[in-house]
Amino acid sequence: MYGKYQCKCCGCMMDPGEGRNGVCDDCVTGETERQHRREELDRMIRSTDFKQMEMEDILK
Repeated sequence: MYGKYQCKCCGCMMDPGEGRNGVCDDCVTGETERQHRREELDRMIRSTDFKQMEMEDILK
């Protein structure tokens, strides 16, 4: 019963009913953010619209 409520990704203990497919909500949220950043970076790399960027644009 110990492994049933343990996150497969980070190993933390979860409450019954938390998470999806054995992965805690924090890991799911983190993976979603990483995927979003990866897509943004890919879009920026493939961009052909070259212009001077302000520091605020980079930090967004």
